[in-house]
Amino acid sequence: MENRGNQKHVGIFGAPNAGKSTLFNRLLDQDYSIVSEKAGTTTDPVYKAMEVPGLGPCLFIDTAGLYDDTSLSEARTKRSRQVLEECDLCLVLARDGDLDQDLLDLMKEKKKRVFLVENGPMDSLKKESLPYPVLPFKKEVILKAIAQDLAETEEPGLLDGLVQEKDQVVLVMPQDIQAPKGRLILPQVMTIRELLDKNCLIHACKPETLASSLEALKEKPDLIITDSQAFSQVWDLVKDKDIRLTSFSILLARYKGDIQAFLKGAQTLDSLNEESRILMAEACTHAPMEEDIGRVKIPRLLKKHLGEKLRIDFSRGLDFPEDLSSYDLVISCGACMFNRRQVLSRLYQAEDQGVPMTNYGLVLAKYQGILDKVVY
Repeated sequence: MENRGNQKHVGIFGAPNAGKSTLFNRLLDQDYSIVSEKAGTTTDPVYKAMEVPGLGPCLFIDTAGLYDDTSLSEARTKRSRQVLEECDLCLVLARDGDLDQDLLDLMKEKKKRVFLVENGPMDSLKKESLPYPVLPFKKEVILKAIAQDLAETEEPGLLDGLVQEKDQVVLVMPQDIQAPKGRLILPQVMTIRELLDKNCLIHACKPETLASSLEALKEKPDLIITDSQAFSQVWDLVKDKDIRLTSFSILLARYKGDIQAFLKGAQTLDSLNEESRILMAEACTHAPMEEDIGRVKIPRLLKKHLGEKLRIDFSRGLDFPEDLSSYDLVISCGACMFNRRQVLSRLYQAEDQGVPMTNYGLVLAKYQGILDKVVY
């Protein structure tokens, strides 16, 4: 499965038949999306990754036309608006000078970075009055503009500020029923790759071999990164050794979202009770395993501390409620399959509605009594 969460997302938006799929195909240099003069040909978003010169891997998204007059308009518009949340940059098509003002207003409301793409002649005075740069319908020009714009929005790395060159880092990685056979889970892969890029010395073990691994090292490690579910076992071994500790999930919280906002969200657990209502938000869909962390383990932990009558709802993938006002807390997974823009969009949505948000790793650290001891 490709890691979309680490790629810049560029969405193509516009009215029906504005030329979105034609532009999508031209940028990719292949007929990937179906092109037709019939309105509503594109129903679901079409995703395709490609390497953009000067930027690297980038995910392009062809969306359905917004606000058309077909029977599926409402459903298509809703899906395109969901895609908008994950976009780092939006290309908005203007066909023969026509622009959808509702769409421009939506881009402004969502504070999106936008390029307008001219598909057909546009009056020069109108161009000057528009709030966004206007690009010609030319592949090379558009890709160059995308690379220059998104290169300026480079985000910090997963471990920036936590490690430096030649640091010894121990990774504690349980290989249980939830770990894919023959593979590592994505947060572990992401962490290993960044540690290699930073020229750190990496030691990997399972929780049951951590004690032996620490004894085998000539010096104590500079950092231990564990699966959050092993916090208790790992903490018991290192609490008297003055070794910094964090988890893969917490790393993702600081990399994908706003760690300070997530920390405040975890602290609100102190004020909740069994009359409260919590939303468990999973970024990806998967067949639930026995003792699943998001659907079984954390809900069981919450009810143990807050009361058996606690109301817990679940959302998966893109099915995130627009109205969060009935919730007292949103708990997100690490969101390794989401990009930073999508996680922040959910966080801002929750904040706008006065609902705190946190993530799995911080909840587990909170209930292990070590939230103030792990590093961020």
